[in-house]
Amino acid sequence: MFITGCHRSGTSLLSALLKDIIAFGQDSTSGDLEQKLENPLGFFESKRLVEMNDHLLEMVGSSWDNPPLLFPDWSASPLLGELLNARSAMSDYALDTSWVDKDPRLCLTYPAYIHIFLKRVPLAAAIRGPLEVATSLYVRNGFPLSKGLTIWYLYNYHLAMALQDDDLLFCYQELLQLKDSKGNENIPNRLINFLNNHGYPLPSLDQWNLAINRRLRVDLNRSSTSLPRKVAEKVDVKLLNECQEIYENFARNKGSIVVFQDSFRGLPGSVLNAIHFEEKSSRTALINDQSQEEVLRKELEQSKMKLAETEAKLEAIKNSRSWKLSAPLRHWKDRLRLF
Repeated sequence: MFITGCHRSGTSLLSALLKDIIAFGQDSTSGDLEQKLENPLGFFESKRLVEMNDHLLEMVGSSWDNPPLLFPDWSASPLLGELLNARSAMSDYALDTSWVDKDPRLCLTYPAYIHIFLKRVPLAAAIRGPLEVATSLYVRNGFPLSKGLTIWYLYNYHLAMALQDDDLLFCYQELLQLKDSKGNENIPNRLINFLNNHGYPLPSLDQWNLAINRRLRVDLNRSSTSLPRKVAEKVDVKLLNECQEIYENFARNKGSIVVFQDSFRGLPGSVLNAIHFEEKSSRTALINDQSQEEVLRKELEQSKMKLAETEAKLEAIKNSRSWKLSAPLRHWKDRLRLF
């Protein structure tokens, strides 16, 4: 199965839980990516999948932090040809059904894998509050809050198009609360239905409790990170309110993929305005950088000219009659300095 969701939305936690209950407690603590400070338990995603998704996004002129606005037509040339070439590199995914792999970029690239695998892969996804995601992206990547909010919206916008009724969708907050659910002995019905629908074995209560106790670490939840006032004041309030309203509506209808899809039917003006403002700011910053570069270049040219003039004057002095006549005096003066 594929596990996805916007960056910083709890996809690593969801991956760890699903890997544990499917593997029945076998060691599944990491993917191909090493543990890092932002995810001490591991990323649970393979380097190969990340590299493939980066390549797919590059093909459509995008990147993980610059997601596409429109849905790429992966069935059209030349994209389809690239996907056909990728089949051999991903053949073990297509021929096996026991793997679990995760990458937030799958929100944007998932439809391409239907052409690579020649089948649809089940999706499990996580969604987290927009301000929490934007805050986490600010802390990790230095992104302005409005950029983090547009990333949140666009990732979920693309995810809504990819999800089907028999997929799985969790709120991040729901995942954190699983440990407190009736003595840690309640497996969510929609998780049971998801595993049943796609032929995965169901965990026993003991196996479920083991996975929950092993993976849910409250000390690693950094959603409460406070923002500097200057950063918080620059957020696009309209954009934040619209994103928050969408999220709260979904949270009230826990796990409803239909509600999730209805919430992301289009691109609101606040998202488009935020993207336009970001692009305009980027162009302004580029112009400022180019202007600064031009100033430095002129200063360098002036310094080179002054150096050339000084070297010419020095050469003229060395070639003068007085310099040559005074050479013995300079020689003995240098010798006396040694004593």
